[in-house]
Amino acid sequence: TEKSGLSLSHAEARRIILTDSVAALYDARIQTAGGSSLGDTLIFRYEDTRADDVWLDQLADFNDEVTMDIRLSEGSKLRLGDVRHFEKTVYKNEFFTSNKDLIADLAGNISGKVNGKLKLDQFDIRLGTSTRLRGDFDGRGLGDNDEPMVLNFDFEELLTDM
Repeated sequence: TEKSGLSLSHAEARRIILTDSVAALYDARIQTAGGSSLGDTLIFRYEDTRADDVWLDQLADFNDEVTMDIRLSEGSKLRLGDVRHFEKTVYKNEFFTSNKDLIADLAGNISGKVNGKLKLDQFDIRLGTSTRLRGDFDGRGLGDNDEPMVLNFDFEELLTDM
């Protein structure tokens, strides 16, 4: 169980790189006890400070300090309840609390920082059989901070009956 409370049931990667400024997992598969199963490539970049404890502080302030480059392959699944382990504002969000056991099918690319500029390219999200969002997305200020949240969508497909 990770510090945030997230419990992993399985983690593997064909290739792992860990340096003073990068943590990367290639051909990876990560599964949580809650039912999430994410795979392909996960790269996290943080400032190279050469101080042993500073990069751990950056990881603790993940939303502001860590730049992500993530490729989610077809077949990746995310249990909405698992999101709460990374973003505390989700605990208060009615959609996430009411649908915590719902599994989203995901594919696409994620790049940037949660509280910086975050981009989702060629993204495909499906919730059950009646909700689908496919296209590109970028946003700023998505986490719990004082900045206003800005979202931009370029949908190829939007389907819902919610």
